[in-house]
Parts: sequence; C-alpha cells; structure tokens
Amino acid sequence: MSAKLEWGLGPLTEKLQKALSRERLGRYVKAAKGDIAIALKLYEINIQISQVLHGVLHGYEIVLRNAMHDQLKAHFHQENWYDRAPLESTQLDMVTKAEQNCGGSVYVPVGKVIAELSLGFWTGLTAARYEQSLWVPCLRRAFPNVKLPRQRMHASLNDIKSLRNRIAHHERILTGNGKLYAGLHPNRRTELALPPETVPNCIGWICQDTADWVKTTSGFQNCLTLLNCPLVKNVNF
Repeated sequence: MSAKLEWGLGPLTEKLQKALSRERLGRYVKAAKGDIAIALKLYEINIQISQVLHGVLHGYEIVLRNAMHDQLKAHFHQENWYDRAPLESTQLDMVTKAEQNCGGSVYVPVGKVIAELSLGFWTGLTAARYEQSLWVPCLRRAFPNVKLPRQRMHASLNDIKSLRNRIAHHERILTGNGKLYAGLHPNRRTELALPPETVPNCIGWICQDTADWVKTTSGFQNCLTLLNCPLVKNVNF
C-alpha cells in the first residue's frame, strides 16, 4: 500500500474494507476509535513492520538451523545426524516429510533436508524432552554468546516462532506500546508481547557480527521508528 493514497475518500475506503474484509480490519478500527482512515493507516504500518521483520526472521532461521546442525553433526559424527539422534515421533515425522519433499530418492542431499526442516523442528529440539540427549551434550554449544538455562532458551525460541507464524499468516503484530504482538501465550493464555529486539538478540546469541549485519541489511531501525511513531503509540489494541 502507498502512503500517498487518500484514505479518507469514501469510494476507496469502501473498496478496501471489502477487499481486506471488515473482520480483519476490526481490531484496527477499534484501536482507531472508529476512524477508518486511521485504521487503514495502522494496517499499512503493520505491513511495513512485517516486511522488515521478515528479513530479520530470514537471517534468524538460517543462522539458527545452521548453528544447531553444526553441533549435531559434530556430536553424532555424521552429516545426516538425524538418522542417529534419539528423535521422538514428531521430529522423526518432520524429517521423513522433509526427505519426501526433497524427492524421496534413496539418497537425499543432507543440505536439502536441513533447509527443508521447519522452524518448529529446530525449536522443538530445545524442549525439555531433549535436555539430556541433545541439549546438554551438544545443542547448548550452538549459542556461545549467552549462558541461559534451556528452559529460558526454549521459551525465547518459542516466542519467536509464534511471532514468525503471525507474520507468515499476515496477522496483526502491532500492540501500541512499542512491542510486537505474538498471539496468546500457549500456557497462560495471556497476550504475548515481545520487545522488537528479541529476534536480532537471539541471532547475537549465536553470532553478534551476523546479528549486526541482519539488522543493517533488513532496515531494522525502520521497524523501531514505526513502532514508536505517534500514530502507533497513541492507540490501544
């Protein structure tokens, strides 16, 4: 959407409400106290922030899986470590599906399988069920720049996954308080709001130079500027 559009024009407003759906715009209209022009502008800002964060999450997901893959293959002494690791059914099914998506032949290049595995797969490897089998002996070494217990690491990675899924499904991530809305907390069922620095900070746990590069190339500062602009700061979602 272009900021040059005259949002207040009746015909354009009606067309946008129909195209986007009144249900989708409902939270924005409520936050804008019924002003549809402001609501549409908030929707546009949500898109702009999501675009920036998509670039940050691109870096995060690749850095995360590569760091974890490196530690796992070193620990199990083979590239296709997933054939030896004590994976539970959920992760095993993900590996099987990844191999099928890569062609399902007798030999599937490991690099293709690793790239095909979802963020949920990698996040799941930091869960409690893998603490003794994977976290303690190897995966904790994937995060050399931070010393946090596995529980806190897993919670942070889970929060980022929730945020990433909202962005991927084009949902609202604005909160009006300078943070990012990542949906409902899976356990407490309370709203989950994350500081915008959460994602680049997690990249920094693995490699700070890469984190700095991702922030620069993605235009992350623009995300902070938009989150703190008066229009966003003065609304209550």
